Amino acid sequence: MSPVVLCGRAVDPQWVDRVREEYAMSISKKAKGVAKTAEGKTKETAGKITGNKDLELKGKAEKTQGRARKTVEKGKDLLEP
Repeated sequence: MSPVVLCGRAVDPQWVDRVREEYAMSISKKAKGVAKTAEGKTKETAGKITGNKDLELKGKAEKTQGRARKTVEKGKDLLEP
């Protein structure tokens, strides 16, 4: 394989493929965090409407888990070179 030119520098194509793969995985994990947050918000709202405290608390917990997952993935992005 010939080198890929990136910002005026030749880089290894395998490195480029690895970076793309890691970026795609990061996006996927962030999306899971957003989905978990939305699911938790839905359960929390349903619990409030129906007066079901258990469902409301479970929704709050899921919402917090989703936010935490998303924050962890953002942190990983900042720490990676």
